[in-house]
Amino acid sequence: MHTKLEHTLKSNNLKTKNVLPKLTKYVIIFSFIIFLNLFFINEVFALSHNTEDPSLPLVSLQLQLRNSEGQLVAYIEPTVMYITNLKGIHDFLDTKDSSSIVYNGKLHELIEYEQTGYFTEKFHGQMASFNMYNKGESVLSYRHDGYIAQPGDTVDVSWKIIRTI
Repeated sequence: MHTKLEHTLKSNNLKTKNVLPKLTKYVIIFSFIIFLNLFFINEVFALSHNTEDPSLPLVSLQLQLRNSEGQLVAYIEPTVMYITNLKGIHDFLDTKDSSSIVYNGKLHELIEYEQTGYFTEKFHGQMASFNMYNKGESVLSYRHDGYIAQPGDTVDVSWKIIRTI
């Protein structure tokens, strides 16, 4: 009986010795993945500016996706904005017509413009962002839940931007 108990203990000990290195390996890999996500994801999207910076424009964006029959499919007002080039935004806005308004007791510039995008056989699929471009470079990007555009669909885009003068 004593030998059977010893045999069982030795057998369980061998199994434990074989499992621990594998388990340790998986714990290390899992920890490394979590570390990478915490460190790099924050860095990738850390294109932030001081929100108290008076040169930051206030931007409102509205997207209306319509199918090929003109029916409204989605209405989106994205709220997550990434500024990739603040100077590029201002350079682009300098090319647009504007009017003067008083906002929060101070004189500001109001810029409103619209765009229409057309989806084709070559350009369609899942869309989850909308960008402002200046000379071919994305200077501002809005992220949203997204939509799946089909060939023949259109997106009507309305921008309203307020910036200090």
